[in-house]
Amino acid sequence: MKIAIDGRWMLEDTGGIKRYTICLIKELLKIDKKNEYYLLLNKPLSGDLIPCALRFLFVSYGPFSFQNQLHLPLFLEKNRIDIFHSPNFMIPFIKRKYKVIITLHDLIPYLYPQLCFRSKKVKFLLFFKILLNLVVKKADIVITVSENSKRDILKVFPFAKKKLRVIYNGVEEEKVILKEGKWNELRFRFGIKDKFVLYVGRQDPSKNLIRLIEAFALLKKEIEGIQLVIVGRKDFRYPEPFKVVKKLGLEKDVIFTDTVKDTYLPYFYSHAAVFVFVSLYEGFGFPPLEAMKYGCPVVTSNVSSLPEVVGDAALKVNPYSVKEISDAIKKVLLDEELRKKLVVNGYNQVEKFTWDKTALKTIKVYRELSKEE
Repeated sequence: MKIAIDGRWMLEDTGGIKRYTICLIKELLKIDKKNEYYLLLNKPLSGDLIPCALRFLFVSYGPFSFQNQLHLPLFLEKNRIDIFHSPNFMIPFIKRKYKVIITLHDLIPYLYPQLCFRSKKVKFLLFFKILLNLVVKKADIVITVSENSKRDILKVFPFAKKKLRVIYNGVEEEKVILKEGKWNELRFRFGIKDKFVLYVGRQDPSKNLIRLIEAFALLKKEIEGIQLVIVGRKDFRYPEPFKVVKKLGLEKDVIFTDTVKDTYLPYFYSHAAVFVFVSLYEGFGFPPLEAMKYGCPVVTSNVSSLPEVVGDAALKVNPYSVKEISDAIKKVLLDEELRKKLVVNGYNQVEKFTWDKTALKTIKVYRELSKEE
């Protein structure tokens, strides 16, 4: 089979979708020597993100363009593509000989627009809902990344039951080798002290940063010298976390690093006293597993997909309770036995989520579609 994966999403800062696409492709190329894989792009890909063995297809338009609907179906057919896989929700609606798969990671804008109220999807919510309904109907298979997301998708699109498949994301097995002196360089650059609470991710309302900052303010009253380090691209559409930090007088204690290289994240995970990820909703949730991989104890939410992903390897809290978040962080910081237990359980939990498992199950879906022809 000739399988084309839409890589145009990788050219934008799409967070988990970018990581999903890169890691899936790398593993597919490693495991599957029978099928031919192509990456669809509309701009050159910089760096060494993708193995050189991968074939490329280039178009001049983006996934939401009129040309994508008019020209991409003919382009895919001309190149004799058997399966077109979009790692995000947008596809060409004209069906030709090829089959179509989408990976639908979550339904946050659809079900919880208040959690990303300044995003384009919410600004044009009615259009987005109509569009997504059409996409799910047109797709031959819909992959999603957790049982929780599957339940949510079926609430909105009950007609998709037969075409829906759950395939968990993975965590990269290889650990970054931590270089001596690099952490000292990073902590000096950002002004990080010895003991800090870590968050990694986006800054939109679904990530619940305001309650995390308020919980940290309570913690500061009981534990001296602690910092909160927030790693991730600053999103000035949502300035509220910055305003709360200023209001609470925490400017010296809360550090916003902005974007850092992925290769630097292990240094933060390895040196943090505790990793806190109290999202209000997640389709999957990469960061808690990444923290576990590097031996950092985790506090996370007891809602959406997170209990499913972290199992018994994290302390789970009500993300709407500032006091509960603060108490859980304090407990992990002060209870050495609990810390050790969480770290050991974390190592075991990470082993359940590998990209080779993700790739093997995805290949199974490709083969399932090929038999339908």
